[in-house]
Order: sequence, then C-alpha cells, then structure tokens
Amino acid sequence: MEYHIVHKINKSIHDLTIHEKLIQLIQQLQKEGFILLRYDSVYDVCECDNKLDTNTDFDLFIGFNEEERENLIKTLEKNSKNTTVMQNSYGITLEIIGRTYYFLSDWKDNSHELLHDMRSKKSPSSDSMLSSLVVKLCGIKKNKLEEEIEELLNKDSFVTISTDVMEVRRVPNVCEGSLKDEQFGEVLDVKIYLNKILKDKKENELWEYSIKEELKKKFGASIYTFSEQESLESLLIGIMNEKGLTLTAAESCTGGLFMANMINVSGASNVINQSFVTYANEAKEQCIGVTRETLSSYGAVSKQTAGEMARGAAKAANASISISITGIAGPLGGTPEKPVGTVYLSCYYKENTHTILLSGIGSRDEIRNQTVQMAKTLLLRVLLEDEF
Repeated sequence: MEYHIVHKINKSIHDLTIHEKLIQLIQQLQKEGFILLRYDSVYDVCECDNKLDTNTDFDLFIGFNEEERENLIKTLEKNSKNTTVMQNSYGITLEIIGRTYYFLSDWKDNSHELLHDMRSKKSPSSDSMLSSLVVKLCGIKKNKLEEEIEELLNKDSFVTISTDVMEVRRVPNVCEGSLKDEQFGEVLDVKIYLNKILKDKKENELWEYSIKEELKKKFGASIYTFSEQESLESLLIGIMNEKGLTLTAAESCTGGLFMANMINVSGASNVINQSFVTYANEAKEQCIGVTRETLSSYGAVSKQTAGEMARGAAKAANASISISITGIAGPLGGTPEKPVGTVYLSCYYKENTHTILLSGIGSRDEIRNQTVQMAKTLLLRVLLEDEF
C-alpha cells in the first residue's frame, strides 16, 4: 500500500527538515509494509493544488492549522459526491471511494491510533493473511544490497520491501589485522522489511522458510538476526557470555556511547567490568598506557594510537577483548589529511590487533552513532573469525 505526505513547513525560519516524530512515523509505516511513494514540502496551502494528483492509497497532511485543513477538505469534497468525514484523536479522516486522506493535528501522541486505522483499511480479505518478515544486516556494500533487493522484487512482484539504512561515506578500510575489506561495506546497518499477502498459515510458513533461506544465500554473514527485538549488541553480549569472555573499551570521540549501547543489554554485567573514556591525550597516556612518542609522531587520530588504546585498555581492565575508538566527530577539528568523520577503531583479541579506518558522514551525533555501529560490526567480525 502506497502513501503520500504533504508537509507544511515554516518559511520564516527556513525549516526544511522532517520532524523527528514524522521520521519515526515513516519508520513505523515501513514495518507495516506501507511504501512512501512521494514526500512534498510546501510553504502555503495554495501550493497543495498541484500536489494532490497522486495514485496513492493514502495521503497524509501534516503541519496545517485548523482553517487550512478545512479548506483542503472542501477542495477535495468538490471533486466527489461520495465522501465521508470523521473526526478522531489524531485529526480528520476524509474517505473518497478507494482513497483515504488524513489531516493530522495531534498525531505525535496518537500515532498508534493512526497506524491502527491505516492497518484496518489495508487488511486483506478474511481468507488471506498479511505475512511480515524483518532481517537485519551489518557491514554490507551498498551496491550489493541494492542489487539483491531489486532481484527479490523482480522475482516476486507480490512482495513489498522497505529498508531502514545507516551508511558511511565509503567502505571502511582495514589498516591492520587478518580481517579483509570484503568483510565490510559502507552500509553499517540495515533493516529490511518484507511483506506479502498469503492464503493461509501453511503458505505463510512455507514462504517464511523459503525467503529466509534465500536471504541467507544472498547476504550470508552480513545477517545478524531475523528478529525485530534482537539488537546487534544483545547478540554480541550473548556470544561473549557463551565464550566466557570479558569486554572493555577505550573511547575518545564517542565519549562512552559504545559501552552505553552494550550495557543496555540484560546480562551485560557478566561480560563487562569496566571501561575508559580517554578524551584528552593525557588520559590516553595515564589510564591506558598510550605512549607520548606515538601521540606526538602519529597524532591522537591514527591507527597507531587506536592500536595502543585497544591493547592498553585490555591490559588495564584485565579483559579478554577490547574496542578502541579515536576520531574527529566535528563539526570542527578536521584537516585536509584527516577530515571530519575520520575515525580509527581497533579490536584487540588473543594478542592480535584489528584496526579499521572509518569515513563517517553527517552531523556530530550521526558520525558518533555510525562509529558505534562500526565498532559493534568490527567486534562481531572478530568473534566470528574466532569460530574457524
């Protein structure tokens, strides 16, 4: 089912961003199998005239005041004799044979009711069912992801696919260690949502089994779960707990964000004892033993410093495995040689150091979040390599 968003924004403050709550709503709709066919931003109601001629099942109007919503409804009612208007908790719903218009006013706190209404209008007939599947991947090349998704769509025209993607500027570069560039990709994390209407429960089970097997063949070790609830950090804590390993970290530009992610998992205390935030060079020297010579010769943001941070943290915490992070999250601090987004990550395990160079993109928070996801991916690759 396809939908269209018309978002009225404030011209006086040049607000060209989509509100965080709206992004969350779009992500929720993706999970339900809804496809955002078109997104329009307007400064004024009169600009809506040429935005309404779409072939979508649903149209969502966001950011309009009460008077503007009433005028839009009157405009749409003029073109049809059979209309139904309903007031609800999230705004006004206008139904015109085969199409629904949502004029949202209080949708931020009542999005669950909006979703329920949209689900009810797209429900398949009583002798069929909507099957949904999610698969999560980390560290995959963008072109491979796009090619494989296109192939899935070409193979089965009845399946709908939507994605939620986190990516960086380029494929992370392996600077040191036995890992290979091919084990990584500029897409650090992706959730793929697949939806299909099927006849019954038996057909659903067969489809789920066959599509999972096909996804495993396509994406292999990039898949870390088929569960909406399981996160990459929960998988990592589970693996380390099973192996009897302990984890520590030495973080600079992420300021403890990596370890904050890890301790969100129940049972993390079995794996994590202590960690280090070594933002200043003095802290790197005093807390985890990075040498002054390394810092002066190569700088804080370097593969040499990252490696010493990882080894020093493991020794200081008496941990089995460690992660280190040092980089430039911006918006200041970049140079032509080391631009904003340059981050080195190391993983130290069994006397071996694996170091990755990351090129993050976006705001300071975005780069820090990308770095944390890369650190988790690096940790997973090292743990999986230990299996063989």
